[in-house]
Amino acid sequence: MTKGKFLAFGGALFGGLYLAEDKKYWPNYSRFVRKMSEAEIPKSIREPVFKSLIYVGKINTEDIIDPLDSFRNIQEFFTRRVKSRQISVTDSEILAPADSRVAEIRAVDSDRPITVKGVPYSISRLLTNSNDPLTPEQLKALGAGPDRQLYAVSLYLAPNDYHRYHSPQNLEVNGMKHIPGYRMTVAPNAVSHMSVLDNNERVVMNASSPFGPLQLAFISATGVGGIQVLDRDSADFKPWAQQETKSLKAGEEIGKFLLGSSIVMVVGVPKNFKWTIGEGDKVRYGQLIGHVGK
Repeated sequence: MTKGKFLAFGGALFGGLYLAEDKKYWPNYSRFVRKMSEAEIPKSIREPVFKSLIYVGKINTEDIIDPLDSFRNIQEFFTRRVKSRQISVTDSEILAPADSRVAEIRAVDSDRPITVKGVPYSISRLLTNSNDPLTPEQLKALGAGPDRQLYAVSLYLAPNDYHRYHSPQNLEVNGMKHIPGYRMTVAPNAVSHMSVLDNNERVVMNASSPFGPLQLAFISATGVGGIQVLDRDSADFKPWAQQETKSLKAGEEIGKFLLGSSIVMVVGVPKNFKWTIGEGDKVRYGQLIGHVGK
C-alpha cells in the first residue's frame, strides 16, 4: 500500500465513525474497521504514525517490547504484546484480567437488573441471551449461596489500553459461547444512557475457579473488528458454542479485542471477601483487585 492510499484509508476509517450512530451500519462498519486496521503501513512512515497515535491517545510506552516500525499495521500495534509482569496469587485472591478502568462492582442478590452508570442490564441476558429471569437454581450455579455473595464486575478498556486479557485466577475453562448482537459504543458516557452490555455482541466463557463458578463476558463495541478467545474469533457474526476444556494459570493470556471494549466478570465469593478497588480506578492485568479476609 502506498503512503497516499494509506492516508486515504485512514481518513475513511475515522471519517466513517458517523455511520456508527445508525445500528444497521454497525456490522459492516466493524468489518470495515478491521480491514482498514489490518492494512499494511509503509515501513518508512510507521514510526511517525505510531508516535502520533501514542501522543494523541496518551498511550503508555513503558511496556512496549518491539520497535515501532516492526508493527505492520494499526491492528498489530493495538494488540501488541507487552513486557511480562510478575504474577503472584493465592486461591483466596482475584487479579485484574485486563488493563482497564473499573466501571462498576455490583452485588447480585436476585435476577433483578443491576445497573452500570445508572442504566439497568440483565445478568440473564448478558450470560445466556435469554429474557427469562434466572431461577434460584441458576443463581446458585453461578456461585450465589447463603455464605457467599455473587458479584458482577464491569471493566472498560479504552482505546489507549493494552488490548489483551488474562486469567484472573487459576481456572478450568468448561466452555464458551458467542452471542451475536449490536456493536454499540461502550464508552462510559454512552453506557450511562442506554443498555449496552447485554445487547452488544459478546463471547461468554464459563470456568471453574478456586471460589467456584466464574463467568467472563467479553463484550464488543463500535469499530471492534472481532473478539478472540482461546483462538476462536467472533468475526463471522454467527452464534456458536463449544465445550472448550482448558486449564489456565492466573495471569495467562486468554485472548484479545481487535481494538478496545469491555469485560464483565461474574463470580461468587465468600462473605468475607474484600474488593481492593472501586469505581473509576485504573487497573492493570495481574494486579490484585480483591481477597478473602482483612
